[in-house]
Amino acid sequence: MSIRSLGLAAAMSGLLVACGGGLLALLPFVGAIGGSWVGGVQAAGAWQPADPPQSLNFLEPAFPADLYSAPDAEFPAILNGLATNCGGANDTPQLVARFDGAEFSLLLPNASTPCLIGSFPDEITIRLNTGGSGSLFRNLRPFLPFFEEGVWVNFDNNNQKLRFRDDRVTVNGVSTQSGCEFVGATQTATFVATFRLGDNDQGTLLVIDSITFIRAGGTERWTAGKMSGISGVVIGSGAGNVSLQRRNETLRCA
Repeated sequence: MSIRSLGLAAAMSGLLVACGGGLLALLPFVGAIGGSWVGGVQAAGAWQPADPPQSLNFLEPAFPADLYSAPDAEFPAILNGLATNCGGANDTPQLVARFDGAEFSLLLPNASTPCLIGSFPDEITIRLNTGGSGSLFRNLRPFLPFFEEGVWVNFDNNNQKLRFRDDRVTVNGVSTQSGCEFVGATQTATFVATFRLGDNDQGTLLVIDSITFIRAGGTERWTAGKMSGISGVVIGSGAGNVSLQRRNETLRCA
């Protein structure tokens, strides 16, 4: 497995999400791993860094950003300030971070067995399984989704695709962004999405309030959506949850 430079995203393939009809679909998960991951706890409405400081830094990726769903990957990483089987608290050996869905592991160079395993409860938090409830690390870089990048494909119906325009407007914390729906290569509707950005320090995540479609036969409204990393969206429709996956395609709204 080769090391891939994915810009602001690390590729992780496979977050289980509930879909309509009681089925489970495997939705690729790509979390933003660039920036500074700081160890600590969520308390009193804010992130409280550990004392002494703890950090987990991924040495890849670098620009340009690749925000599309992708297979599992490896990146070099350094864990500092936390004594584990990967090294002492003051050691800074270069480790290998191996991603597999929402789970990942840290390995010493040339090792075949992980020295530490962990998971991504959401797109801005890492939980390292160090015993008890584990050790939490928060990505303190602001998380901004770029909906206008690529095309969002219905994971369960590849013919339905959403393309966002680059026209986001934010007023009093509520963002709106328009786009169009395609069935295959044919544009079938326009839509408006409303969402609210999260706050990394407070540990709040982005919420998609609604995506409202305007079609020739009437309107349809999806509600209560959330990100699955930065390459996936899970949102409710009248028939159950819809899972959208970002793909590197070039459809354009009329």
